[in-house]
Amino acid sequence: MRAPSAVRLVLAVCCTTIIACPVPSGAQSPPSTQPATSRIVAINDDGGGAVIDYAARMFRLKASGNAVHFEGRCDSACTLYLALPIDQTCVTQGAIFRFHAPTSATNADVSDVQGFLMRQYPAWVKSWLVRHGGLTHDLITMKYDYARQFIRTCA
Repeated sequence: MRAPSAVRLVLAVCCTTIIACPVPSGAQSPPSTQPATSRIVAINDDGGGAVIDYAARMFRLKASGNAVHFEGRCDSACTLYLALPIDQTCVTQGAIFRFHAPTSATNADVSDVQGFLMRQYPAWVKSWLVRHGGLTHDLITMKYDYARQFIRTCA
């Protein structure tokens, strides 16, 4: 068994910290439905970036209950937002999602990050990726017509 990579350790610590943080005393847990005062986060022309940063944002968005509207291009690590609860997201006709394999300095890190991504994505995204050859160095595009079968259309 190989030793855990630095990327695996950082992802584990980041995700555990975000998920397992106790609610401060006197504070209430977020309601299961979106609060009337929640903020709308619009995703439009997001080119992605470091998976660790997007993972942290995704877990914070999940905890906040803020609505996420996919309105345009969501590339690479941005696609982690597809792991948000279905009742927290919606999609507009202009939305597209583009996927590729993560890049890193070592093959072990790439494997760890790719495994993390696949564990986060919902089943419908995973099956779409498998049907389109998986996460490779080639950019593959999921269009609105497919995504709207699983994500409600924004009002």
